[in-house]
Amino acid sequence: MRRKVSGGRLALLFIFIAGVVMAFLWAIQSVYEIMPAGQTVLAIEGGQVNDYPLQLAAIWQGSKGKPFMLAKQAANLSKQQTEKSKSYIGIGHMMYCIQQSQQAEPGASTEKILEQCEQLRKQLAAQPDGGQPSTEPSENEGELDHHYAGKVYLTFDDGPSQLTATILDMLAEADIKATFFVLGEKVEKLPKLAERVVEEGHSIGNHTYNHRYDELYRSPQNFVDQVLNANKAIYDATGVVTPLFRAPGGSYGNLDASYMKALTDAGYLVFDWNVDSGDSRSSKVTSEEIIANVKEAKLRERMIVLMHDSATHQATVDALPQIIAYFQSLNYQFVLITSETEPLTSPVADSIKWQRTAMSDQQAQMLKVRTEQLRVQARQVELAELKVQ
Repeated sequence: MRRKVSGGRLALLFIFIAGVVMAFLWAIQSVYEIMPAGQTVLAIEGGQVNDYPLQLAAIWQGSKGKPFMLAKQAANLSKQQTEKSKSYIGIGHMMYCIQQSQQAEPGASTEKILEQCEQLRKQLAAQPDGGQPSTEPSENEGELDHHYAGKVYLTFDDGPSQLTATILDMLAEADIKATFFVLGEKVEKLPKLAERVVEEGHSIGNHTYNHRYDELYRSPQNFVDQVLNANKAIYDATGVVTPLFRAPGGSYGNLDASYMKALTDAGYLVFDWNVDSGDSRSSKVTSEEIIANVKEAKLRERMIVLMHDSATHQATVDALPQIIAYFQSLNYQFVLITSETEPLTSPVADSIKWQRTAMSDQQAQMLKVRTEQLRVQARQVELAELKVQ
């Protein structure tokens, strides 16, 4: 026999359904309320920006404050246009993302939109009222408040060379700081350039002694020797014992877990990159190709750009002004890699190139002890200089 549903249960079910419907309508109304009337809104279609009078809401993941999804109502689009548009639905803290100008930037990418949305989200979230309109005048009215879309780290490997001097001049003119991963062998030949890197406020990192794969990766002991010898050369030229390290060719396939642990235990911070300018792929690479490679990279909140400043990379020098201009146009902040920067490394590969044994505990200890000895020496010299002053 079927059990009859009591009137009380029906009433409770009705109240529950009514509550869900009201909550949904309230959420939809909230989307409408945060969209200022008469604004032109960005629509995402086929990866490009189209200028349609849409109602568009950016839904954000409140815990991390990063773009999570986009939800849009294509009020004035035909069904065909709506179907081919990208539509995402999600939940989270809701902010709106609008384009104030009457025309969206031609050819702007979806990543560019997300970058603009993130910039707006940060700006609104920083306000005490959560970004709601206020009739009270701002204490800083008339002052420009910079809200960056992300951070970009310009890095140069394999120097120093005479091109390093040109790059330093260009960076000084643009008032931008960068990070130079240098070779100990070249620092010994051009110590004044290494010294200039540090004196002008840039970061300097260890890129091993000579970058020769057949020597460097032949054995763990060779690797340890190259790191230590490069450290000594950098210190002799600049007075800096750098904790920053970049493996020639990157960490993937070149450093196994034993190498990574030895470096970490010795106080080194290993940095790969997530933007490859491609300036070392061929001796015939052009500045136009380098610029294109950088612009094609996926936009992230943190962009670490790999470039080279050895003597054969004139194309990199030629490309640098446009690379700087590109990130400036995206409102990225140029920053240094320092001991406070979170390392960026690739996952450890299942197998490594250049057949060799794992690094032994004795070799790892040697790297740690001799690195610390150099740090102690540097501190003692610094203290002695302070006493003289």
